[in-house]
Amino acid sequence: MTITIPDGLKLTEGEALLSIAVGLVAAGEISSGKGAEICEMDAEAFRRVLKERRIETYTEECLEQDLRVVDEMRANDVCRP
Repeated sequence: MTITIPDGLKLTEGEALLSIAVGLVAAGEISSGKGAEICEMDAEAFRRVLKERRIETYTEECLEQDLRVVDEMRANDVCRP
């Protein structure tokens, strides 16, 4: 896909990719890992950008999955309250 950035906008290609990736993560269209890949950044650096822009990546679905794992660990006596 080719995207043309109007001359009046002072964005580099990297800045444009970062803005697009952040927007897609915020919209729930891609994961933060995929966003980092698009921008050719390491995952931690991309997560810092998301944090700076106040984009939440820990969703209710993530919480539910984490709680299921804790329940499984308790059931297998791996984790005690």
